[in-house]
Amino acid sequence: MRKLKTHQRGRRTTERKSNSRNKGELTNVQTALAKTQKQQDGSEIQLAAVRRKINDQEAEIAELYDLQDVLEQYTRKNSLEIHGAPMSAYISTEEVVFKQQKL
Repeated sequence: MRKLKTHQRGRRTTERKSNSRNKGELTNVQTALAKTQKQQDGSEIQLAAVRRKINDQEAEIAELYDLQDVLEQYTRKNSLEIHGAPMSAYISTEEVVFKQQKL
C-alpha cells in the first residue's frame, strides 16, 4: 500500500512538472505569436505605403508621357518643311498655313 501511495505521489509530482513545463511552452508560443502578428501588422502598413507610392509614381509617369507627347507635337510642328512657298514670304509655319488657307 505504501508503495502505491509513493508511486501515486511520484506520478502527481511528475504530472505537475509536466504541466508546468507545458504552460511555459504555451506561454512562449503565445508570446512568439503575438510578436509575429505585430511584425505582420507593421509589414502590412509598409506594404500599403509602398503600393501608394507605386500608384503615385505610375500616375506621374503617365503624366510625363503625356507632356513628352505634347512637346514632341510642338517639335514636329517646328520641323515642318513647306514646299512651294519661298522662305522669305513667311516668318513662321503658322503664317504660311494661314496664308494657304486663305487662297
